[in-house]
Amino acid sequence: MTRTGLRSLGTVLTAFVVGFAATLVGCASVGPVTPVEVSDIKAVTGTWKGIVYSKSEFEPDYLTLTIREDGSYDVVSAQKPIGASRGRGKIVISGGGWR
Repeated sequence: MTRTGLRSLGTVLTAFVVGFAATLVGCASVGPVTPVEVSDIKAVTGTWKGIVYSKSEFEPDYLTLTIREDGSYDVVSAQKPIGASRGRGKIVISGGGWR
């Protein structure tokens, strides 16, 4: 993966995590996002899909994030008509947060 691809993947993953935290607060609430403590990776395992709208891009990114019980994840960010970026890694839970 190129340096630009890694930067984009990091931006996309950060946006996804912030968006995920916002959905835990509730769809009807508006205001600041409250962090949610995650003590077990099993609480967030599964496949998550969403859309990220960036102020610096014209088209949204369509994300698919799959988190497994061992903390490993795969993420795909697709932007039309450009194509898809893929990444993988491992989430480690420490002190109620993930890194």
